[in-house]
Amino acid sequence: IYFSCSPLAGMDDVNGDICRMDFAHPSQVTRLTTSSGLNGEPAEWDEHAHLSPQGDAFIFMSSNGYGPSPYPQIDQLKTDAWIMNADGTGQTRVTYFNQPGSQDSIGEQAIVSDLDWNPDGTAIVMRVQFRFTANPDRIYILPLCRDANSDSACDAAANPYPANAVAVQSDTVGPGDDLLFTSIRHLPSQPPSGQQWYPEVFALDVDTMAYHRLTWMDSQAMRHMALSPDHRKLAMTRIPADTTGDGHLDEMDVQVVWIVDLAAGKAWPLTDAGDSAGPGGVDWLDNETVVFAYRRSGETQFDIAKA
Repeated sequence: IYFSCSPLAGMDDVNGDICRMDFAHPSQVTRLTTSSGLNGEPAEWDEHAHLSPQGDAFIFMSSNGYGPSPYPQIDQLKTDAWIMNADGTGQTRVTYFNQPGSQDSIGEQAIVSDLDWNPDGTAIVMRVQFRFTANPDRIYILPLCRDANSDSACDAAANPYPANAVAVQSDTVGPGDDLLFTSIRHLPSQPPSGQQWYPEVFALDVDTMAYHRLTWMDSQAMRHMALSPDHRKLAMTRIPADTTGDGHLDEMDVQVVWIVDLAAGKAWPLTDAGDSAGPGGVDWLDNETVVFAYRRSGETQFDIAKA
């Protein structure tokens, strides 16, 4: 499995690397990026790595060139999308949202966060957060240009879709559906009195921009999601309560992994509400097993768990 981690002693959590671990040797972690801020390495935030359908490359988010931002304060964080070979070599920046004058830039600080590949590995979809615009969370689709001599990538993002997205995934759940995203923008504009809308999952046809809602869990905030290989189930993380007491349901609160059976129209929690599961993401190993970060109640460190 591939995940973000801070495996070196003295390494700050915001200086995360993209790491690889084999379940057969769980104590052996290989860093694919070197952003520790130690021993002469730059201090960068690398996260959201996704392996291409062909298994030959990763896309990931990085603050390379900008440095990290003290967590959880991300007011100064700037990130772009990067691509690299499966062994960590050939790291190349593919978006320039934070470079003034670039056709990607809208003149504001940007955070490229969650990403995914399209099924044939010719494009990536990404969530981009802008700090001050009226539509701060957008979905971009980026075609990747390859030629016979080099696996170079286009440097311009295209087709912004202002979905107020929390997470995005490129996949198919039904005829015409190309990607999944979570959003509050497409929910009714006025929730019931005394209530608040939280993000739900939608499926979108990127050609027609037609979308439909897949989940109905208004009382809990949602963070991450992943579709099973057979496209029948959805794993996602939900935030049922304000466990930090700051008045918000956000990623600092305890999260619970849920499973949604799209065919049966049923949903159930996979992990206990007292534990924290899935911060940073959740994914499927096969049609019956998911993997996620997991911290038991009362503990301070996260482990990698599967269930």
